[in-house]
Amino acid sequence: MREPAVRDVVITARPDAVPRTAHAAYTRFLAGLLDSCEEADKELGHAVCSALPTWSAADRETAYTALAAAVLGPAHSDSVWTSAVTHLGGHGGDERASGPLIEALRTLLERTRDEKPHTRAWALRRLDSCAAALCRFPAASDPLPLADPVAEILEDAGLFARSARLRWAAALASVRNGDPAPAPWKRLLRLIEDRPERLPLDDDHTFALDNDPRTLLGCVRWLRERGTPAAGRCALHLVNRIGRTTSWQEPWLGEVEALRAHPDPDTALAALLTGPAPKP
Repeated sequence: MREPAVRDVVITARPDAVPRTAHAAYTRFLAGLLDSCEEADKELGHAVCSALPTWSAADRETAYTALAAAVLGPAHSDSVWTSAVTHLGGHGGDERASGPLIEALRTLLERTRDEKPHTRAWALRRLDSCAAALCRFPAASDPLPLADPVAEILEDAGLFARSARLRWAAALASVRNGDPAPAPWKRLLRLIEDRPERLPLDDDHTFALDNDPRTLLGCVRWLRERGTPAAGRCALHLVNRIGRTTSWQEPWLGEVEALRAHPDPDTALAALLTGPAPKP
């Protein structure tokens, strides 16, 4: 199976390569193969993990359990467990996917408390990277059903910056889904109002508005009216991103002008440097 030519024939993501009546059996075959991969089989593990999601519909419980187990496999390459987390996260609304994934992350959390320093370091890094993979889903319009339980695990592990990034992603996903409720923003601000360095926004490129801007406008105004430095910074970041894409049409020009009167002097100053230059 380690020969590329053999591997490419036996492991496939082409639905027409396996008779429909054999889909469930082939799913179980791939799951068992992934579970048995050793450190020397990194290419094999990657091939199986890339193909398994295609067949998961035939036996979801088996497929999802195998993918979650891959998250914990120390011998697997980054591409294997990152692919596993990405697929499971994309089906986070399905208990058959979310259950095994959350259990795997909790196992990593327990290992961050191990007596051996190298085990703690390994678990922390794997947990942090798993959360980073989950943060990729805000590109879609769906909310992030796993954000809260995963963020709680991250916070228990002391990974507050990664939790803040995930909660930021979840708040944006809620906006894209048309949900104006402030709850996701409150959970984010709980992490960053006293420690704004936990959420650097200069390199943030996750935001894109594809739906009714009224939801975003409501969130921006809620953040602005909160009056704190962290909330003001988040509001200004959102206004700047959407303002530039709309050539500063209303209501975004009015929002940046309102932020120029923000009670936090740093936010007010940053707003003066954002958008069209005020007339003297």
